[in-house]
Amino acid sequence: MNDQPKFSLGGFELPPHTFTNQNLKEELEAVLATERQIGEALAGPGFVNYLEIYDRPENLGLMPYQFVRVGNVEELFNAVKNIWPEDAQFLELNDYYWDALSIYRQSEQQTRRKFPAFFRNLFLKADAYMEQDPEGKALDTRTRTLAKLIRYLSDHLFSEGDPTLSMFSLSDADNENTSFAPYVFYGHSVILVVGKKWIL
Repeated sequence: MNDQPKFSLGGFELPPHTFTNQNLKEELEAVLATERQIGEALAGPGFVNYLEIYDRPENLGLMPYQFVRVGNVEELFNAVKNIWPEDAQFLELNDYYWDALSIYRQSEQQTRRKFPAFFRNLFLKADAYMEQDPEGKALDTRTRTLAKLIRYLSDHLFSEGDPTLSMFSLSDADNENTSFAPYVFYGHSVILVVGKKWIL
């Protein structure tokens, strides 16, 4: 999250989100660093995880799930490639099975109620932590931090009048030895981009 890459969408360059709770930002950065260490121990140096949060300008409209278009998906896809250019090679559309229409079809409506469980599943499983830290201290720290982060994100992703958002999975399974799984949560006041990559 340091030196946050630029994220351009709809003609706007979205500003990085400024945490109102600086301690939470620092705790999150520490958890992400621990995840990388554990991931690299299990999957090798190709393991990387990303989490970026951007403020959504008021002039950049909402993207209600029922009104999402293929063109919106293509724009999101290219925006994610631009913020992680070193991994852009793993995000290539093709004319065979994985194109913008395929991504559009696997997009879904995410609710405030479902979001916590889905978000936690984007992180390493508890077993991975216990292999590296049998006493469970790192896992306990992550559990506490994610609980606070989920509350914080939910307040920015969802509005009181609309407890839903559009979520896009940009995963490409074309290369069986490489997995790069970015997700875009298009929220009420922020856009959350989460990615995890590992090379077998």
